[in-house]
Amino acid sequence: MKRFTLLQFTLWLLALGAAVIVNTMLFHSYGMHKQEAMQAQLQRFLDLQPSMNAEQVKEQAPLMAEQLVALMPVQKLWLRDSNGEVLSSKTQRTEESFIAQMAQFQFGTLRSQFATDQNAELRVEFVADIKDMAHAFEQGLIYFALLITFLCFIPIASLKTAYRGYRRRIADIVSDIIDQFITSNNMPEPINRAFADDSLKLKLANQISPALNRLQSHLGLQIENIASSALEIKKEAYKDVITELGNRNMFVEYYERHIEHVSGDCFGCIALVRGTELQHINQSKGYQEGDEYIRSIADILTTGIRNYGSATVFRLNSSDFAVVLPNTPPKEAERFATQIQLKFNQYQKVYNLASVAYTGIVSFEQHKPLGELLANVDIAMSIAQSNHANAWHMLRLEDISDSAIQGTQNWRKMINELLEKQSVKLAIQPIIPLGKSSVAYSEIQAVFAMRKIISYRPPPLWPWPINWVSRSSLTR
Repeated sequence: MKRFTLLQFTLWLLALGAAVIVNTMLFHSYGMHKQEAMQAQLQRFLDLQPSMNAEQVKEQAPLMAEQLVALMPVQKLWLRDSNGEVLSSKTQRTEESFIAQMAQFQFGTLRSQFATDQNAELRVEFVADIKDMAHAFEQGLIYFALLITFLCFIPIASLKTAYRGYRRRIADIVSDIIDQFITSNNMPEPINRAFADDSLKLKLANQISPALNRLQSHLGLQIENIASSALEIKKEAYKDVITELGNRNMFVEYYERHIEHVSGDCFGCIALVRGTELQHINQSKGYQEGDEYIRSIADILTTGIRNYGSATVFRLNSSDFAVVLPNTPPKEAERFATQIQLKFNQYQKVYNLASVAYTGIVSFEQHKPLGELLANVDIAMSIAQSNHANAWHMLRLEDISDSAIQGTQNWRKMINELLEKQSVKLAIQPIIPLGKSSVAYSEIQAVFAMRKIISYRPPPLWPWPINWVSRSSLTR
């Protein structure tokens, strides 16, 4: 489009230049002809005048000059005697047009013309005034310039409009081809059949189909690289630095994907292993020894699950580990706990520790909420810690009543129930300070109006009862 516009503009300049040259040449030709005609007219005028001597010529010169100016269009007029002396002269101011200037510059169109009477006593010299003819030629040049402008630039506008429409059509066709490519995930083999309704579409499809297939291959490779990089990043984000086990985030994702939201039958056991000597080792021997202690527990657990198929170990926090034993009945889980207990006892003797780790185990079923499961395994851990060093405890389903408060997470539920039932009242009691310099304050007491006591019936291993009072005080 730009090349075509430049070509049209060049042609317009050439046509305009040629028109100026031709117009100037025609003006020169007509100007010379008109001057010759004026000279002949002047000669006839002088021939019709009676014979005059020198004195009569001198007397009649001004009147004759007026007659000649009225008879012929002249710019300048001189009447001279036989000796060349100017008897009378006339000058008219005229503005020269562009064409007249061009002709005068190129060809010297305007020249002095003269004629003499019969006795050669009078010589008349003049310069013709051809401004009317110059204006006529100049108007013709303007009309011609407008005509060639129309002929040159109207095609540009028309072609631009057509080009814009053609470009939209090409864009629509390419869009249809890409849609076909996306739908079939590849360019269809029988392209002639797919785009038989439009020859232009068929031609473009044949031209761009190899590029689209290359683009598909390139994008597929890029997506694979991105997915691989994302997987590596996810592994790094979900991996514990010290033990290289999965961290708490990976444990939550694993549980939701393979246990809580899995389709089909799912059962097994989860063991919570809590190291007890990490803080003591960090303070007495340093953090490097503490890291080694954590790695040793991780190695014991990793070695212990080798005979349990798809079992997995996760490090939940600084000293807590979770062992997931899918498709493992409680009896097998107890056997696993006994094996790792023996390993912990050996480690305890070698490094002369008070204990190594305790283990709490609960079984799970399909769609079991993770929060409830962690609360149960926390109870099992508490029971295990009440026994001997490195002990373990299996908390069975029959040991958990429906009204039990299962672990610390159920405190939130109980508090929300108290607030919803408006079973708590706050009493404010102002405290008078003993000294003047002391700041006065108020004591806030919480009075619980709920008479139903939430209790937990412990399993037989617990020898003491647990009761929560219904009234307590909160001091701020």
